[in-house]
Amino acid sequence: MTSNQKITLFFICLSTCLFTIDMGVISISLKHMGGAFSATRTEITWVLTVFTIATAISITSLGFLSKIFGRKNIYLTGIVGFTLSSALCTTANSLEEILFYRALQGAFGATLVALSQAIILDIFSEEHRNRALSFWTLGLLSGPVIGPLLGGYLTEYYGWRWVFFINIPLGIAASIGIYTFMKKDLPQKITSIDLTSFVLLGMSATCLQLILDRGQIEDWYHSKFIVLLMIVLIISFFFFVIRMFNIKKTLIPIELFNDPAYVAGLIFAFLFGVILIPPFVLIPIFLSELSNYPLHLIGLTLCPSGIGGMVSTFFTTKIIKKIGYVKTMMLGLTIYIIVSLDFTLWTPDISNIRIIINGMLRGSAIGIYYVGLAGATYVSLPAVYRTDGAILFQFIRNLGSGIAVAVLITFLEIYSKINYDEINSTFIKGSQQFELLKNLTKDKGINIDKFYILSDIIKKEALMNALINDFYLLALFPMLFFPLMLLFNRKKI
Repeated sequence: MTSNQKITLFFICLSTCLFTIDMGVISISLKHMGGAFSATRTEITWVLTVFTIATAISITSLGFLSKIFGRKNIYLTGIVGFTLSSALCTTANSLEEILFYRALQGAFGATLVALSQAIILDIFSEEHRNRALSFWTLGLLSGPVIGPLLGGYLTEYYGWRWVFFINIPLGIAASIGIYTFMKKDLPQKITSIDLTSFVLLGMSATCLQLILDRGQIEDWYHSKFIVLLMIVLIISFFFFVIRMFNIKKTLIPIELFNDPAYVAGLIFAFLFGVILIPPFVLIPIFLSELSNYPLHLIGLTLCPSGIGGMVSTFFTTKIIKKIGYVKTMMLGLTIYIIVSLDFTLWTPDISNIRIIINGMLRGSAIGIYYVGLAGATYVSLPAVYRTDGAILFQFIRNLGSGIAVAVLITFLEIYSKINYDEINSTFIKGSQQFELLKNLTKDKGINIDKFYILSDIIKKEALMNALINDFYLLALFPMLFFPLMLLFNRKKI
């Protein structure tokens, strides 16, 4: 590596870290933001999912925007825009405002991960690429260390608005570094832009996310709104696919799908999105609502996950040299499955040491899996398609994260209610009798605090069972992908 490449890599990692830090601080602050905006758990989760939707839509435009204006210019615009929209988030006074500003963050933030990966693939030779990707993954996973730690401390002692201020100095530093050290690329001449495909794919991604987010609230297919979204989703995606195979210059180059390793990589990119984000949403719920952790301690407890991921990047390259990309991916997934199953054995009084060990192993698993996945995906992809390939890869990854968070939060709400009703029926047969009991004891001047205490205990037990169900899903879902490892050419990878 040249000195300029090393400096450029540092600021690329800083930009990637900027994106993941934001993810970490938001997951810690959701409960307080929900209280500030009088929003339910499902409603405040939109702060995450609207960001994901905007990111997914924006990613699809990065290919032709980079060709028109130059990749460096688009990358730099993304960093500046992400920083400014973070500042706007600090001024939000309603749920609608914070959702709008988060959508801006997502739109600009799409460049921070998607283009950074493409840039690394281009500026580093095959000899240094795995090492560079390991350092980039280090930046990707350092956010989960810094984010929860600062997010928990700032939210508890200064308020949730301060978590967005973290992005501002980092964004300024990254902007200056990229502007100064990254080599400028020349814009390409493009005779036409496939805006129709961009609109169709954006509509599909938005409708899918809205269905998953609003389905439980709107009562799924009993809602005309959900049915309408489903119809739009099917039609828009159908015409997108038809268009992609019937015109020459498409939004997504059809040549990408001629590479079997890349196609297999897209499948496992979706899985990466599924396993990456949900623990950062579910574990804070467990720690705050069941174990009564203060916010700063929640952030401190989540940090080891990122530390484990960071440490794993230093030795994953050596693992790849010994056993190859595919077996490295299998190793990472196996560790992830084990730690997810371990969560299903947790209780509210679990020791902090066990939580920390679980987090370090989970972070290590994600780091090992991702470095192996990135190498396997691009090992045979021609250089001319790397930017478009990296953009589609991150689009699929974001889609996996958005779907996973929406589905698991929906399941959490459904099974919390089901479990509550089942447990409650053991003590009190029906809500009418409970209300009658409260009225009778009130009339006789009897203290009924014990009945409220019992209700609170039942709610916590119901939530614990629902969380266990979610982590069973996180453990079982990766198992379905092991047979699909055969899609990779084991002789070449």
